[in-house]
Amino acid sequence: MRRRTVLAAAVSAAATAGCVGLPAGSGDGTTARPGVSDTAFSVADAGCGAVREAASVSVSGQTVSVSGTTTVRDGCRTARLERASVEDGELRVVVASVAREGVDSCVQCLTEVTYEASVTVVGGPPDGAVVVHDSRGERRDVAGVAL
Repeated sequence: MRRRTVLAAAVSAAATAGCVGLPAGSGDGTTARPGVSDTAFSVADAGCGAVREAASVSVSGQTVSVSGTTTVRDGCRTARLERASVEDGELRVVVASVAREGVDSCVQCLTEVTYEASVTVVGGPPDGAVVVHDSRGERRDVAGVAL
């Protein structure tokens, strides 16, 4: 009986070998692939305006900073950091339009939302960064830089 248990465990381990996608190690206990360890996001200003989709990216050490403006459909909406992740060696920062909480009535105009975001990367710098705005029913790349 014990032989069967050991044999079953060995077959199970052999069948799943190579299926676990662990990040490559650098030998010192850290991962060699870049990833995101921390994010911060704040809205600096919001008000009626024109359609404006723009962002700039800067890097200082392990921190990637994004300053941008996205346009939402009305004053009942704002922007938030939907996601920051490293995919295929590229940092993708997605800023999305979301409903403001606790707002019953608001101005009906295209609203420019100016924001600041910071992303701390670990495991080495990514090859590049792309800022994506998801607003007014569209998802668009608004900035892309090599790092």
